[in-house]
Amino acid sequence: MAVARVVSFCEARTRKTWGNLREEWEDVTFPPEGSGEPSPSALLWVWAGGLYLGIVLLAVRSLVLAPEGSWIGGGEIEGWLWRYWWMKQLIAGAWLGSGPLGALYVALVSGSYPEFGNLLDLQVLSWPLESVFGTPGYYNLKVGLVLLLNCLACWWFLSRIWGAQVGSWLGGLLFGLNPYFVFEISNGRMRQAVAFAIPLFILFLYRSWRHGGGRPTLLAGVFLGITAAFYFYYGVFLGLFCLLFLVWHVCSGRHRPHAPGFLLRMLGIVAIGVIFSAPFGLFYLEEAFGPNVLEVAPYGTAFPALEEMTAPQGTTRPENLLAGSQRRFLRESLPLDALWNPRLPHALPLAMLALVFFPWGVSRRVPWLWLATFLGFLVLSFGPLLSLGESFRVYLPWLPMPYLLFYRWVPLFSRLFAPGRLEVLVYLALAVLVCLRVKDLAGRRPGLGLLVACLAATGMWAQMEETRVLPFPTVRLGVAPYYYLLGDRPPFSLIEVPYRTGDYLEFNQTVHGQRSLGSFAQSGVPPGYPPGHQAWLAGKFEDPGNSFVAHLEALNREPTRPEPYREEDLDSLVQDGYRLLILHERGCYYLDRDGGERLYFALLEHFRKQLGDPVLHTDEPVHAGLLGRQRLDDRDPAWYRMAVFRLQDQEGRKTARRTLQKP
Repeated sequence: MAVARVVSFCEARTRKTWGNLREEWEDVTFPPEGSGEPSPSALLWVWAGGLYLGIVLLAVRSLVLAPEGSWIGGGEIEGWLWRYWWMKQLIAGAWLGSGPLGALYVALVSGSYPEFGNLLDLQVLSWPLESVFGTPGYYNLKVGLVLLLNCLACWWFLSRIWGAQVGSWLGGLLFGLNPYFVFEISNGRMRQAVAFAIPLFILFLYRSWRHGGGRPTLLAGVFLGITAAFYFYYGVFLGLFCLLFLVWHVCSGRHRPHAPGFLLRMLGIVAIGVIFSAPFGLFYLEEAFGPNVLEVAPYGTAFPALEEMTAPQGTTRPENLLAGSQRRFLRESLPLDALWNPRLPHALPLAMLALVFFPWGVSRRVPWLWLATFLGFLVLSFGPLLSLGESFRVYLPWLPMPYLLFYRWVPLFSRLFAPGRLEVLVYLALAVLVCLRVKDLAGRRPGLGLLVACLAATGMWAQMEETRVLPFPTVRLGVAPYYYLLGDRPPFSLIEVPYRTGDYLEFNQTVHGQRSLGSFAQSGVPPGYPPGHQAWLAGKFEDPGNSFVAHLEALNREPTRPEPYREEDLDSLVQDGYRLLILHERGCYYLDRDGGERLYFALLEHFRKQLGDPVLHTDEPVHAGLLGRQRLDDRDPAWYRMAVFRLQDQEGRKTARRTLQKP
């Protein structure tokens, strides 16, 4: 009896306490009906567009003093420009070989070959701009256009939900021009910054939840599909957000005014998104769940040990990109000190964090959905293990992260090599939290919201300028004139060494247009692709046990102690059409950052003994930023040496060896 009274008393106190908390801590994830302002007027669009445009121009101001022909960015830009070129080659070859329907098919699925992922932004942004503005003007214009669209889309989302006030402007700036997008563009990975469909999806998802109706549901599904079509993983992230949204709806949102039947509408939104993105994603899924990947990381496989992921790497295996890419799980995760170290390129904007989490009188209104989104995706972006630092990582293996479970049990996450890309929803959630905090401050005292917003924006900008993330770097991409001569010759094959060391080798192919051993193009055509020049370029040398290819791979691991090879294996390459071997000093710097010149001359002497004297010894221009650095390093020479050897002269090779063997 006494126990029953105690239990009854505790239940009553709990209900009373919980009721008080629900009254005091009102969830403002979405405002009550009618609290939001109408859609922004045309004048507000002009003001917001002009303001964001001015800020974007300030961010790309380095183009003003850059030499003619400069590109925004660096790092992997050569590899991505090769992909742009290769996709056009595939579509053109399909048009000639299979007609318009074949070209349409390739335009939909070509993003999965040779690298998993969608390249819809090429077809709707890059190529139309290129046809009008040429190169590199189209690319630089695309960077500015994407940043502007990101800002405006988020501003419109925030304005429609919480009103067109200064907090919405600040949130739009934070989402559209945040350190994550700037860092990705600066390293040549433009695709990750195409995210303007994400806030539009959230906008119409909210309107479907609040008001119901077919139009918001349809538009939410369409923008979900567009997001996945631009970049498949962003679609996966929005799927996780939808799951979180449903949990919030069951726990809290169902107590707030909303249209009935939301669960069915959510199923409809997901179905529309899947149908819309399916033409761009089916072949991605086919490759992601293909036999090559499943052999390395089948469903339910635990994440590799830290010792394995940080062991010295010899060379990327051409047969499977997964083995070499897995190391990126650690390298491209968000470091923990990005929360407080403003000097890291990936550091979160401290001014925005202080604005949101500093207790300004401890607001009684807590946006639980957006707080959970911010913290949840932030924890996932830390990757499988906590780490500190940027260039030189220190890992904390004693504290496993939730990402390990996602890697093992959530489909596709074993292919997400860069957990840091989850930051896209971290910044969207932070933009919402910033908007709400500024709106709360503006309601307390006139002018306070504007003052705080200006200080936060200035602080974020100053931090990116201090870390040299802004202004955007610019590079001039150079190709040795010799490659233009090769482009005029009949089709043949060549080998470039050090073997598979950098994207610059792929970029050379955009000029010479010949088949290259170990190129990204190998096996890079979809099933049923018509025979022709493009299919020949994608042809793979079918001799997995070739000792000369193994010799080239071993040179990357032990360049000073080359392994022997069988002469008949080299002859097999010659018979398959390989005519030249080109040695690059630039690739030697990839193998030895400080001793590239010494390594180049050692390899030059090695190949001279094996193949005879080079038929050409010249220089090749390169862009500033070797090894993906964002700024010019004085240790990088403006030119690198390059030597060309002929492979088909078998007698010449034997004569060279006999000469060297004489006392």
